[in-house]
Amino acid sequence: MKRYLLIFFLILIATVSCKKRTKEKEDTPVSAEEGTLKWKFTTGEAYSSPAVANDGTIYLGCVDGIFYAVNPDGTEKWEFKTEGPIYSSPAIGGKGTIYVGSKNGILYAINPNGTIKWKFEIRGLLHSSPAIARDGTIYVGVYNSLYAVNPDGTEKWEFKTRGGIDASPAIGRDGTIYISSTDGNLYAINPDGTKNGYLRPERIFVPILRLVVTARSIRVLAAFSAQ
Repeated sequence: MKRYLLIFFLILIATVSCKKRTKEKEDTPVSAEEGTLKWKFTTGEAYSSPAVANDGTIYLGCVDGIFYAVNPDGTEKWEFKTEGPIYSSPAIGGKGTIYVGSKNGILYAINPNGTIKWKFEIRGLLHSSPAIARDGTIYVGVYNSLYAVNPDGTEKWEFKTRGGIDASPAIGRDGTIYISSTDGNLYAINPDGTKNGYLRPERIFVPILRLVVTARSIRVLAAFSAQ
């Protein structure tokens, strides 16, 4: 009888201890700053990614053709109306100039105060996001061409591919520009617009979504291939 009472007593102690630990875990406070909404800013339908300037300004383009600059506190700084839908993500230059393309084939250079610096008309649909080299050259792809644009908005050169370019170019440390195309090739292009080489990955039939170029390698972060 004493043995059964001892076992019952031990089980009771274990049950109370377990409940106490569970209660302490439930009562552990969670930081109010984790996962809470800081602010939201209403825009039109957007497919591109925002870009953030050194002063904290957030830039975003929308399908309705409006390009927004938003302050770090979520208030509107300014808006700029383009001549076509924006699917391209913006790129920010060294002096704060913002570069963004509209689908109807226009690359815009916009000053940090929202005024237009220049616009460059490209022959073809523009979905690609621009990339900026160390010398200020802007690279952007359209239907079947990669364009190099000077910092003053004039054309530097055009490189033709055999398929569409929807992906964004990546720039290596030596200035080589890498771009993928729906023709199934990954192109390496010299800064003067001549072809450095190309890789034809077996069975890839749509653009590589993103390239990361390091000193020693090219990494494909995402791609679709035929089954």
